[in-house]
Amino acid sequence: MSVNSSFSLSSKSSNQIIIWARYFYPGFRAGGPILSLSNLCNLFSEKCDFCVVTQARDSGDPSMFPNIIPDLVNYTSIAPTIYIASLTGLFRTFALILRSRKSIFYLNSIFSLPFSILPLLLYKIQLLPVRRVVLCPRGELFASALQSSFLRKKVYLQVAQSFNLYQNVHWHATSDQEAELIHKIFKPAPRFISIISNIPSSIPPSLTICEGKLAFRANSSRLVFASRVLPHKNLLIVLEALKVISSPIVLDIYGPIEDKNYYQRCLTESNGLPSNISVAFNGAFLPQNIKTIFTQATVLVHPSLSENYCHTIVQALAYYTPTLIGTNTPWSNHSCDAITTCDPLDPRQWSDSIRKIISLSQYEYLSICYKARSLYESHISSLSYLKRDYLSMLLSDN
Repeated sequence: MSVNSSFSLSSKSSNQIIIWARYFYPGFRAGGPILSLSNLCNLFSEKCDFCVVTQARDSGDPSMFPNIIPDLVNYTSIAPTIYIASLTGLFRTFALILRSRKSIFYLNSIFSLPFSILPLLLYKIQLLPVRRVVLCPRGELFASALQSSFLRKKVYLQVAQSFNLYQNVHWHATSDQEAELIHKIFKPAPRFISIISNIPSSIPPSLTICEGKLAFRANSSRLVFASRVLPHKNLLIVLEALKVISSPIVLDIYGPIEDKNYYQRCLTESNGLPSNISVAFNGAFLPQNIKTIFTQATVLVHPSLSENYCHTIVQALAYYTPTLIGTNTPWSNHSCDAITTCDPLDPRQWSDSIRKIISLSQYEYLSICYKARSLYESHISSLSYLKRDYLSMLLSDN
């Protein structure tokens, strides 16, 4: 990674896009949004000049990333990136933008002060040369996400709308449900909304994964929960569901602990499970370990109260892994044996679905694994349409 203190945003290209995001590469603990933005930069690197403005540490980590120079432009393998570590660095970045030609802002939050509210405010009062602003809420408008710091978010939305802060913003919704929430919450109705799915990662097929699954399944069924540990992700419902399962099961939990009180509740629940159920809290997993995790998994359990996309589900399908999900995701309407939808508040449905999949014969289970991969391949086949839609959203004048 190299650093340039004299970096200029005065690109000759008119397709200069500045991405504002609280978390970015090499971070990984914040999950899907980091992968979404990395895939975006990689897919359009030849058509757009990207620069990412982000904070200098990962989610939940007090230490700065190693091998970076904070508050200056670092040249990473994905895109030039400014890792903000101070208020001085943030305003130095605004000054850098002020000296540049007009760019496009792509914001990835509604409620982040340094990485959404301030850039949007400076655009609104015409202090920055910004051609247009595209804003992706990244699931922040779902009721389960708004519950965290509810009063603060409610007051902010009221004040922001009273000043028409979001007027002329082009909204990026990654699902129909998210688009409906934007229309419901923001008045007057937004003029520009693009509904475009996140960009999936390209994962090649590998038949050895299925062989590994069958080998692990011969000893015990292995459930994988791969998400942050906090109420919104709803791990407790899986632990409650396992109380009535009599077969041997290993539940591997991968993800950073973001709510310590909720984690203690989950830990208490897991300690009270019968002896045939083994639970392991493994912490955050490194992206390079995802293939190994799913090779050992019988099924992914993802009981989240809501999702605007969910890369974890996509990765599970790519690695031939059947998936149990809640009802509030873009994947909930898929009619496929590889995906089973359960009420995120009904542990009995989760118990019944877990019993069903672990009782399958090896042949039946293998058949569902291949259907999971087929669903992934069907999903990624839409990549050419996604490229067209993203370019239209980011670069058109509407």
